[in-house]
Amino acid sequence: MPPRLEPQLAMDEQAITNATLEAALERRLRIKDDIAEARGVLRTANDEVNAEIAKIPDFAPDTALRVGRFRITKTHIPGRSVAFDVEARDQIRIGLVDEDGEVTKPTPIRKGVGSFGKPAAAKADDEADLRPKGEVNIDALRGEADRASLS
Repeated sequence: MPPRLEPQLAMDEQAITNATLEAALERRLRIKDDIAEARGVLRTANDEVNAEIAKIPDFAPDTALRVGRFRITKTHIPGRSVAFDVEARDQIRIGLVDEDGEVTKPTPIRKGVGSFGKPAAAKADDEADLRPKGEVNIDALRGEADRASLS
């Protein structure tokens, strides 16, 4: 088998061989994709709940509703200006490189919806979401995250 060619992306880049780090990065990517999918499912469920709450007349701020075992409160939060300082730090970014040696773009978390809740334009074939589809097993996800902790 011919050696795998890993093109250089930048002048300051160096290629290393570290099977443990590569395995940890692969686990991290799977977990990140699962979390993104779970967040998308949660966002959809949240949208459904908010649509139903919006249909309820007379749900004024500083009041509460009881629905089965759930208590829903509504509080008005006034606008404000927020400012904060950020300390200097080193930032690590982890991306993927495709077979051609090109850095791939991150996959958006929310499928099918663009900014402001408007339907997104159809994706080209090269932008298709290739992550596995199916149910999210939160217990298995937690277990995988525990095993993949990178202290």
